[in-house]
Amino acid sequence: RMHGAPGLTMVGIVLEEVSVAAESRIYFDYVDLVGTSLYPPSGSVQGGTEVAVVLRHDRADIVSHCRFGGSIVEAIVTPGPGNVAKCRSPPALPEVDLAPLALSTNGIDFTASYLNFTYLSDPFVDRMEPLSGPGVGGTELMLLGGNFANRVALGCRLVAAGSLEKSQSNVIVDGQWYTDETISCVTPPLYPGDYSVEVTMNGIDYVETGFYFVAEPTVTVSNVSPAFGRSSGGTLVTIYGSNFVLGSALVCRFDDDTVPATFKSTNEVECSTPTHVGPGETVLSVSNNGKDFTSWPETFRFYNDLVMGSFVPQRGTTRGGTKIEIRGGNFSDTLDSVYCVFDNEVLMIE
Repeated sequence: RMHGAPGLTMVGIVLEEVSVAAESRIYFDYVDLVGTSLYPPSGSVQGGTEVAVVLRHDRADIVSHCRFGGSIVEAIVTPGPGNVAKCRSPPALPEVDLAPLALSTNGIDFTASYLNFTYLSDPFVDRMEPLSGPGVGGTELMLLGGNFANRVALGCRLVAAGSLEKSQSNVIVDGQWYTDETISCVTPPLYPGDYSVEVTMNGIDYVETGFYFVAEPTVTVSNVSPAFGRSSGGTLVTIYGSNFVLGSALVCRFDDDTVPATFKSTNEVECSTPTHVGPGETVLSVSNNGKDFTSWPETFRFYNDLVMGSFVPQRGTTRGGTKIEIRGGNFSDTLDSVYCVFDNEVLMIE
């Protein structure tokens, strides 16, 4: 029968309005198994999520069963009284997304349910960009696939594929939801090496994406030659530094204009300048993955294309030494050096 408060109540036997004495006192235990919260509040439709239910009273040790909607499962044994009962979610029933969660001490009588467990379809990933980045962290991994739920516990786990430091073998970061088909995670600082990428919608259950992220040494840029180029573009520039990686994502960037780079060695790459609106200074950067850039600490300068109209005299002796005056346009004293070329011989202009 209904009882006002949890606790032990002595049970008596009455036969034809006459109390029957018992050899020993018998007590019935009224329990309150009402849950106040659960974590995680969601899990895979395949089941298997360990769910912790916080009770209003310390009676977790007597919880024997959990009911998720119409499915009943045995509770996970909890030693000691405590107020946290645990259950492992069963597979979702057909067309059931939301399952009221109730608890029982005998598998028959269940408490009124005030909590709901949400079943989620397992996410999948078709593509990840980029596949590599600097070990210092900060690379935004874009994961494209499906069944991404907009949940607070959305995140990624990077698991070291090799024998890296134990502290780096299992790193968890928060995720950012964009659509049901797109999420992102930002890499933390990592030791160089390969990491398998997993995703979670509830902070407990992780799904392997099948993709690996390669943490690489950070790119440095120490020098650029030449440090200027024509605004019409096409100047071949050599960038010197360290940790360049051969790959299709290797690029140079002049302010916001990105151009392909040619790998020469881990310390040298080349790229051709893009067109630029008029003369001016720009920031020159290099990236191994097309996303994370390292900038040259100095500036790269664009100049308007030189125009040569005429020069005098137009003849000179074979001994050389004839001083020639060149007339034209867009000459500038801001350039480091300007040269004349006679066939294959290069001479600096005074």
